[in-house]
Amino acid sequence: MQSNKEYILIAIVTRAHGLNGEVKLKTYTDDPAELEDFRCLYYYEEKELKQYRINKVRFQGQIPLVKFKGINDRNQAESIRGTELYIKRDDFKETAEGEYYYVDLIGLKVFCADQSEASGTVKHVYTAGAGHNLEILPDNGDKEFHVPFNKEAVLEVDIESGAIRISADFWVD
Repeated sequence: MQSNKEYILIAIVTRAHGLNGEVKLKTYTDDPAELEDFRCLYYYEEKELKQYRINKVRFQGQIPLVKFKGINDRNQAESIRGTELYIKRDDFKETAEGEYYYVDLIGLKVFCADQSEASGTVKHVYTAGAGHNLEILPDNGDKEFHVPFNKEAVLEVDIESGAIRISADFWVD
């Protein structure tokens, strides 16, 4: 299931942990400790949105271990393995100047710095190695390419107008 603008994918259940219904999560957030701020996480079951109430969040290193209400043993925890977990957009914290949520960048029209018309669309945002990257899908049907999300490559982001401008040095023709 894809994130929409109202509910945003934040984590996935990777496996059961222990015998009492805890699960390990892989998070899609810069700070997994943010999970402690939420009382519930949402999931889809046959296209219907449902929720898990969070009883407890603790950490094994940077890996969150979560105990949901109603998941009381290892078998129940294993049964939700692979479940994608969402939060309400309204529960997001405000971003600082120059910070963006991945979901806000996906779908933006991409302009090369030396062009006045859009030449592509942000298809995906991901973290690899030392930083964040944008996957750009060119409008002309060429193969997608990747641009680092930094000040040298990304000259301007305008969420309101739905546009992002990248340096010509990073545009792949």
